[in-house]
Amino acid sequence: MSRAAALRFGSDAAWARAAGLPKETLSRLKTAASCDLRTLAALAQAIGYTLTATPAQHAFGDAGPSGHMPERFDRRFEQMLLDLITSGDLDPGAWLDASPLQASRFLPMLEQARA
Repeated sequence: MSRAAALRFGSDAAWARAAGLPKETLSRLKTAASCDLRTLAALAQAIGYTLTATPAQHAFGDAGPSGHMPERFDRRFEQMLLDLITSGDLDPGAWLDASPLQASRFLPMLEQARA
């Protein structure tokens, strides 16, 4: 979300202000391992994003024992996915490298997207 916020607000201070948060909170979050859901929702809403909850069972299969994809979402993984999404790269190999899903389940969906 940082990239979208930078484009929309130009600074973390402006993003935090739009989310109704102290700028120090946003600064701490950049290095924190996790974040309160209300804080994340406020930051998302400020840039026009919506947080949603989806069933753990996806049309393309489970990603792990818990059924979540991935089991843990950290800032590094989030940034890697955003970079991949915004790159426009439809090469299945690039997506498979980023995915905890089994290749055999994920590849048909990628091939369909390329068509």
